[in-house]
Amino acid sequence: MIWTRRLLGLLLAALLTSTVLSLPSGAHAAKVTSGAVAAKKANPLYDFPKMPRKCVDPKLLIPQKPTRCNLNAFKAGRPTLVLWGDSHAWQMIPALRTAARGRNVNLVAFLMGSCPAMDPALTPAQRKAGVPACLISNDRALRFVKDLKSHHKRVHVLLGTYWQRYLHALRVGDTKSYHGQMAAYWKTAGPRLFRSLGRLRVGVDVDGQVVTVPNNAKNCFTQQYYAYSCNLPRKKAIRNEKGTKKWLKRQMHKLSGKPRYVNPNRMCNSKTCFARPEGTYYTFWDNQHISASMSRHLSYVLDKTVTRAGGKGKPHGGGPVLGGGKNGGSSGGDDGGGGFCIPLITC
Repeated sequence: MIWTRRLLGLLLAALLTSTVLSLPSGAHAAKVTSGAVAAKKANPLYDFPKMPRKCVDPKLLIPQKPTRCNLNAFKAGRPTLVLWGDSHAWQMIPALRTAARGRNVNLVAFLMGSCPAMDPALTPAQRKAGVPACLISNDRALRFVKDLKSHHKRVHVLLGTYWQRYLHALRVGDTKSYHGQMAAYWKTAGPRLFRSLGRLRVGVDVDGQVVTVPNNAKNCFTQQYYAYSCNLPRKKAIRNEKGTKKWLKRQMHKLSGKPRYVNPNRMCNSKTCFARPEGTYYTFWDNQHISASMSRHLSYVLDKTVTRAGGKGKPHGGGPVLGGGKNGGSSGGDDGGGGFCIPLITC
């Protein structure tokens, strides 16, 4: 597969599902080994979320086959938090791990690139008939949640998907690209998932749309396709923000209890999304995903998610003012979880 800016920009989207994944999406970063990653730790090229090797082929960064991945040691007697979705859920692994550290909760992930969270409603015959792997992955995730519920085990779900991308594919009638094909399934199976989880009375948090670098943005990549260094207007970094959020909120009405919308865009204020908040780490790893460093610094937005899942002890709490410094917090609304409020961040 040819490494073009567009493909790398879709890494965990188109690349993730293609046969030659090379970095987060299917990223096949020249056979990156754990030793190589350690050696290149300071290089933005390697600043992506890491999954346990048993969950993903060593040449890839995200599963390309349906896989249940235990992100920590699974213990039957404690609550389970299920991370479910595509590469936009994958990029939140460092945040989730940090938020859950020492809080006695299982972390289980069902992730595939270019595979939006949905309920495909497969029949036993369809499961054996060779349907797309994305449908199988989603089917297994839902069956896992149902199984825990049937055994009266505490389970909570965190959904993450590149929501705007699939909504856009449906809006423009894209049926040719892989994500367009998945969007065709998701059109009905996405809303169905919210209804299914509502009927199961499962607690759900929904990770909202996350910043990306537009394909037509100024070329400010520090390392060819990685580490974007120019600030972006919020309306371009979070495309159709209001429309996407409105769609998600409408789906969340189908959930039971008090579902929670998570705003992860704490590197933005009302007008600008900052490429290097406070002059430290880069917001973006590639043009479609945030860096592991940024994700880790966003752990406080998932503190409440872990608490809602049954995590014990106090959250690690709080978080830096990411939006460009002293007065640069996000104005995007919806609670972020952490232990204390900071300027311009809704608590």
